[in-house]
Amino acid sequence: MGKEGLSPELLHNLATYAGAHVATTPGIKVSINGHFASIHAVQPDRYTSRLPRTAGVVNLKTGRAIASGTDRVELEADAKSVYWLRLNDPALPGR
Repeated sequence: MGKEGLSPELLHNLATYAGAHVATTPGIKVSINGHFASIHAVQPDRYTSRLPRTAGVVNLKTGRAIASGTDRVELEADAKSVYWLRLNDPALPGR
């Protein structure tokens, strides 16, 4: 947003303080619904994203289950990397 605008960190802190659902920290863009997550890493880092519910998580690019029965997903992401994740019923992580 530029030097005079609100920084991503300030907006993150304000939303957290206000009690809003905050999916992750600044540096990553996340779109999530009950069955799908699209994650775009702007900066390289290790990120933890909160899911809207407990789920099994499958990486749609590889087809591999990456988590089971969790409400969070952790990714070691390169800059400009994109992840598409399917959120399954927690009892069905790899389907």
